Amino acid sequence: MKPTHGPPLSVEEQFGAELPADLDAEMSLLGSILIDRNQLAPVREIVDRVDFFDGAHCIIFDSITVLADEGAEIDSVTVRRHLKDRGCYEEVGGDAYLAKLLDKVPSAAHAIHYARILRGKTKLREMIDIGNDLIRIGHKPYLGDADVMIQRARDRVDELARQETDGEKYGLLLTRFSDVQSRPVEWLWPERFALGKVSLIAGDPGLGKSFLTVFMGAVVSNGGLWPDCTERIERGSVIMLNAEDDLEDTIRPRLDAAGADVSRIVALRGVARPAINGKSIVHGFTLNELPMLEDAIKATPDVKLIIIDPISAYLDDADSHRNAEIRGLLAPLAELAAKYHVAIVLVTHLNKGGGGKALHRAMGSLAFVAAARAAWLVTADKADPRRRLLLPMKNNLGNDTSGLAYTIIGDGQGAAVAFERGAVSMKADDALRDDEDEDRRGPAPETHNAAVEWLTELLGAGPLESGRVKSDAKEAGLMWATIRRAQQTLGIKPYKAQFGGAWMWTLPPPKSTCSSTCSRSPIPEQPEQLEQLEHLRFPDP
Repeated sequence: MKPTHGPPLSVEEQFGAELPADLDAEMSLLGSILIDRNQLAPVREIVDRVDFFDGAHCIIFDSITVLADEGAEIDSVTVRRHLKDRGCYEEVGGDAYLAKLLDKVPSAAHAIHYARILRGKTKLREMIDIGNDLIRIGHKPYLGDADVMIQRARDRVDELARQETDGEKYGLLLTRFSDVQSRPVEWLWPERFALGKVSLIAGDPGLGKSFLTVFMGAVVSNGGLWPDCTERIERGSVIMLNAEDDLEDTIRPRLDAAGADVSRIVALRGVARPAINGKSIVHGFTLNELPMLEDAIKATPDVKLIIIDPISAYLDDADSHRNAEIRGLLAPLAELAAKYHVAIVLVTHLNKGGGGKALHRAMGSLAFVAAARAAWLVTADKADPRRRLLLPMKNNLGNDTSGLAYTIIGDGQGAAVAFERGAVSMKADDALRDDEDEDRRGPAPETHNAAVEWLTELLGAGPLESGRVKSDAKEAGLMWATIRRAQQTLGIKPYKAQFGGAWMWTLPPPKSTCSSTCSRSPIPEQPEQLEQLEHLRFPDP
């Protein structure tokens, strides 16, 4: 083999790769600190200036740490001034680059994650340095004794292994159950909603789920009575996240009608972060920003209840139908509930799918139901359209499997929830199955007969568009499936008066009363007539 000559190749030259670095993570980390200075202290436990690969990032981080050590405020304005005083503001990119750092990350929630990425990249670069040293020693042994240099490399690798990337030593976390103290479940609403846990309320729109959560907030805020309890609860504060109702004309009047102590209830409306011009940029809160929710808990004395209505509005870019993504968001939320011993109630809608268990009807991934220790269904009572049923779909911690019934009394801004005395024994599966069964089997005979009579009266004055029939049926409280069966009973065949026109419903002509001696022979349709008619036939809507 022909010998090769020349200087030894470094590790990165041999592999044709650049040194490991993640400039996006560096930018995101700096942006996170500029948004929330509270992130700096835990970040400095993990990284230092040497962990920033980009020179400009090193300079910016230096300014941030100097300001922090001086006890000064840390935001884009003070950092900008400090960099200018050092004469390196333009060197790091000026206003445009600082603005880019702020735009790189919407919140500071993942600052620790970015810091861990940086520390990991630093370790990889240090490993490459060790490899380069060994390559140089192999080619130039006169630089030192081989055994000594190998031992020095080992020591450096051992030191890297001992360094903690995330502030904790990697490894298994094992707890012996002899060291675990048993304790009973503590309840916000006995046997229904537990403290320190996540619960779920699901139901179709317009059934009063928000009225129910307002009622819960009122009871907690004023130390009131739950409808199935005889002792008042201890007063507490409430944090409400509501993406569908207005604070001024909807939620506040409902709280007043429910008798809430509104001084103990706060609304988390969004998150403000600084901009390069010193003004704040406000954006909606998402579950990716749990540190912000934790700050709200710390700022609100004695929080016992957090309401998130609806949960789908706070998922950020997560796909509500992907279990892994939803579990990734809800697991930290459950940890937050346990840490602060607060009941977190999520509100969601039902999906359109029929059949199966009620648990499968909660909108989105099953991870929502899985994360909840209790899941409750809000549904209308078929016998009384004004009556609402609160039925358990799942109750992992409580012994009470009964439901409750309530009515929304009053009108407009003065409306409030009024619970009935006594429990409801109906199961959630059965309550939802009623609608599905009517679609499959048809309504009860008396309901069908009433629909036939109503439809006969409606069409007695003449033909109507099918859309008008449908809207009138809805106003009359009749299901469309019931009306379609009445249509079949009456022999109503929808038709179009003209091509492209609306479908029309009309009663069929009365049957002939001619005697048997009066015979009428039908006129047979000719083939050419059939061909013409074929072009005017449309599918039944």
